[in-house]
Amino acid sequence: MNIGIIGSGFTGSMHAGLYAKIHGAVLKGITSRTNVSAMETAQKYAVFCYADYKEMLDDDSLDVIDICTPTVTHASIAAECMRRGKHVILEFPAVSNLSELNDLQNISLQTGKTCALAYYSRFQSQYSYLFDAAFTGSLGKINGVSISRKSSAVFATDDIVNNLMSQDIDFMVRLLGRPDKIHASHSKQEQAVIVFEYGGLSAVIEGAVNMHDNFPFTTRHCVSGTDGSISLFWKFTNHPEYVMTQTSKEGAKNIVTEDYDPYQRELELIIEGLASENISAFDLNSAAAGIETAFECRSLLK
Repeated sequence: MNIGIIGSGFTGSMHAGLYAKIHGAVLKGITSRTNVSAMETAQKYAVFCYADYKEMLDDDSLDVIDICTPTVTHASIAAECMRRGKHVILEFPAVSNLSELNDLQNISLQTGKTCALAYYSRFQSQYSYLFDAAFTGSLGKINGVSISRKSSAVFATDDIVNNLMSQDIDFMVRLLGRPDKIHASHSKQEQAVIVFEYGGLSAVIEGAVNMHDNFPFTTRHCVSGTDGSISLFWKFTNHPEYVMTQTSKEGAKNIVTEDYDPYQRELELIIEGLASENISAFDLNSAAAGIETAFECRSLLK
């Protein structure tokens, strides 16, 4: 699959380096708004620097456009790419509102081109282990879910749900489905707590960007069931670290999963899936319920 990248900031530059490691992926070029950093990235990986993304779309050799621009630009660029016959990869968060989601779903259906979502957490080994345990029944009937994501103000925005918590909402919806009722509160978009009701089950997601400056980026996931539970603590300073513990009626044990870069794994699986037309793990339809739930949460916090 021949790939072009739009956007040469942190994510675009990172993706350029990852494609060099991925079998079946050929990075052909990159572009950005000013093209200063795009030129540097193009030189580093010996690829073409397009004048702008319009020129990139004129390149008939490209199969996939990887969009690493600000979220507010995603929908318009992705729509144009698909209409020009390209698959697209959208970096998280995918869209700014539900209208954009619906438009992209319709355009994908009309053009036959996939809009793939780069939700790295879907492909993180620890999360995969947790889902396998839940879906195979080794935890029994799920009776509680708690998720916490905290960081310093480096991740602060005016939209804590979409920019910080939406991958956790995607996690919860994939695990439990759409909730019956949602309760949400926040403090100045610096801290938010969302409670999801599922009959007799409650799930809680907390997000905060008001930690001190040197606070590591951390997540905590706890999924409990009638026969056991799994707790996962993950943090990132200059490298990722985690501790995962599974309990059962027999006791507790530490879980060690395969260690790999989830950002590389997501791109590997997306490229493989696009090539084989096996897209159910990452296309818009796979995430629509989670995105819709996230925007419902956001509306409650206004």
